[in-house]
Amino acid sequence: GVNDTAFIWVEPTVQVTLTPKNDTICDGDNVGITLTSPSIPTREVRFRYTVEKPASVTVTPAGPVNNLPPNTTLINQIDNPTDSAQLVRFIITPYTRNPGDDGEKCTGVNDTAYVWVEPTTLVSVSPKNDTVCDGDNVAILLTSPTVPTREVRFRYTTEAPPGVTVTPGADINLPPNYTITDQIVNTTNTFQQVRFIVTPYSRNATDDGEKCTGVNDTAFIWVEPTVQVTLTPENDTVCD
Repeated sequence: GVNDTAFIWVEPTVQVTLTPKNDTICDGDNVGITLTSPSIPTREVRFRYTVEKPASVTVTPAGPVNNLPPNTTLINQIDNPTDSAQLVRFIITPYTRNPGDDGEKCTGVNDTAYVWVEPTTLVSVSPKNDTVCDGDNVAILLTSPTVPTREVRFRYTTEAPPGVTVTPGADINLPPNYTITDQIVNTTNTFQQVRFIVTPYSRNATDDGEKCTGVNDTAFIWVEPTVQVTLTPENDTVCD
């Protein structure tokens, strides 16, 4: 008789590649996870994702999201209101589509992108207000309740009026429990205020460069003048 042939297309098990697979971002920043695939099914591969996160962390959009094409870049914003670094997982699943619609036909092999979200670093300066003598050294202790992926660091600058010298007056990469001991010289005849502006920050993964800038705080230091005395008269003669 007359033969006939049935043609069966067999889809591959679709894969997904995530770039980057591991990342660290600042509180309030957006991720940048690009989705690609080496797989070529009968219709272009699609992706869906879900998010796993701590309850205190907000991801926008939170997912799940479906029907994403190749070369899509996820740009979800993540807010971390805690004092510690938090891990958010983006679980990406590739799939093939039905011949007549965008419904999922064959589920592929999922993969996960791991995103650490730094907290907004804070600093406590102690004392916050102080008075020192002309030529003396300050003693400002720097601490922080924040626990980023790498130990928090501090930098500071000073603001001083004319006639006042602060030595050294600025520094960076200071660890927790560091005490600033700058010397202040006041050459004027009145008390002067010097401000120590301290900024905490988290560091890059591979070096001590500043990654995420935190909330600064200020220590206010009053510097007394070297007091003088005037005698009137300075020389005199009196009777017995």
